[in-house]
Amino acid sequence: MIFPGLNSADKGRFAEDFTVHFLMLSGYSVLSRNYSVYRIGEIDIVALKGETIIFIEVKGRVNEELFAGYDGLVPLKKLRRIQRTASIYMDNNQVGDLNCKIVLAYVHIARDKYHTKINFRTLL
Repeated sequence: MIFPGLNSADKGRFAEDFTVHFLMLSGYSVLSRNYSVYRIGEIDIVALKGETIIFIEVKGRVNEELFAGYDGLVPLKKLRRIQRTASIYMDNNQVGDLNCKIVLAYVHIARDKYHTKINFRTLL
């Protein structure tokens, strides 16, 4: 266990918080967290930088070996749900004129939390 008392939901929250902090330090505006549309899907983070809106799926892992292959971290069914949810977000928030990306943020949570790493991979 990385920090005493952390369960998998706490690890997920830590990975999302870490990603948000990283994005803000990198000049992104975080527009929404855990944006969901009933029976369609959920997006962990919606961020904006310049003319691009970014929909981010966050995956946090303690064991770096779990990231040996990124294929399968976001199954096609999940990716399609993210696409539909992103489309609804853009319609509801009238941001259809912005560029759009769907990105995977994978966070390696170090046992001491001070060496936690983040990488991004564009999915669409």
